[in-house]
Amino acid sequence: MIPRIHDGGRGVRGLVAYFTHDPPSAGERRPTTADRVGLVVGLNIPTDDPHLAGLIMARTAADAEAIKQLAGTSSRGRKLKAPFYHFSLSWSPDEPRPDRVEMRRATEEALKSIGMDACQALVVEHTDTEHPHVHVAVCRVDPETGKACGRKNDAKKLSIWAAKYERSRGRVQVPNRIARRPGPRGVPRGRRPAGRRPRPGR
Repeated sequence: MIPRIHDGGRGVRGLVAYFTHDPPSAGERRPTTADRVGLVVGLNIPTDDPHLAGLIMARTAADAEAIKQLAGTSSRGRKLKAPFYHFSLSWSPDEPRPDRVEMRRATEEALKSIGMDACQALVVEHTDTEHPHVHVAVCRVDPETGKACGRKNDAKKLSIWAAKYERSRGRVQVPNRIARRPGPRGVPRGRRPAGRRPRPGR
């Protein structure tokens, strides 16, 4: 299992378009086909229609302050500039292909690991690669409180969850996951930045 965080941005429309269509080609900048789309499911949204789900998430993000007032949540703090979050989950082609129930279960677990399980999310499977994978778009505004779900240590939390997930399936697919996890300032653990030498006594 390889979780990967992508650029989410301020709008969800582009994410939905990317999720629900085939990749653009030289002669078709905005493809209308959707041959690679498999599973499509909305989480904490009363629909599995991706376009309607996108509209609902966009409305939730736009109504964050109103939701806070109705919920009695403090409106202090900075306004959320990037309310949408995008990550993907990829299974190894060497392991049994997960069915749709397993894909949904894994996505729900991954969202819980980063504290976004109460948020609205759209999950879409792409079938155009050897490795099964899903893309997940999340509205970071909690629909009940209007608060923004944080992103602190999200990559680390997803990595820890992925390791547990692999063990639960009986086979570790990425044995050097911890060694490859970025350390302080994005430097991979176990490697020192080029041009720097340890100080005497260290």
